[in-house]
Amino acid sequence: MPQINTIAQDYAAKGVKVLGLNYMESLSTVQTYQNWYPNILMLRDSSGSVYSSYRQNGYIPLNYVIDHDMDQTVRYWMEGYNNTTIKNQIENNLADVTANMDPAATSFQRGTQCVFDIEVTNWMNSNRTVYMLLDVELPSGGYRSLGPTQQLNLTPLQVMLDPHAHNIPMAAPLGSYRMRVRLGMPPADLWNADYFDFEVTP
Repeated sequence: MPQINTIAQDYAAKGVKVLGLNYMESLSTVQTYQNWYPNILMLRDSSGSVYSSYRQNGYIPLNYVIDHDMDQTVRYWMEGYNNTTIKNQIENNLADVTANMDPAATSFQRGTQCVFDIEVTNWMNSNRTVYMLLDVELPSGGYRSLGPTQQLNLTPLQVMLDPHAHNIPMAAPLGSYRMRVRLGMPPADLWNADYFDFEVTP
């Protein structure tokens, strides 16, 4: 677990997120693990149903490397743990260009603006052209586009900060929303995606 915590820390800036699924552990045990390994987002599988769905041959630990595509494709899985192998699999599946969203708040009132930054990073030592699509998931379901697709031309190792402020209509439904950004070469080649959840309040 300490090695995975280090991997989570080392690759966080490149858009890698590490989740730890705790099989039928108590809430206090999961909270303890979260304190010990702060770079891993600890999740609790209290009934064991998630583990049963992905258990393979039933061994623990069971490690998955999941792609950054919208289908969350499983690229590799391993029973037991080998640090070198897992790092190699992560390296093989890193996106050339990543996006990270940073919202100003977790809730916004009707009639104000939803304010956030998008940090786009080109990790390659060469120029990259990428298209950026921004949309929002509504409380009733379904996504609404927030403008046309943008073309970004990035120089080697460039980090671009893209600030956003989108009006929230007075008639906007109250409830939970998800703001989402996708990078890639549409329509098929998605390189990276990120999102944040927020509430619209009166």
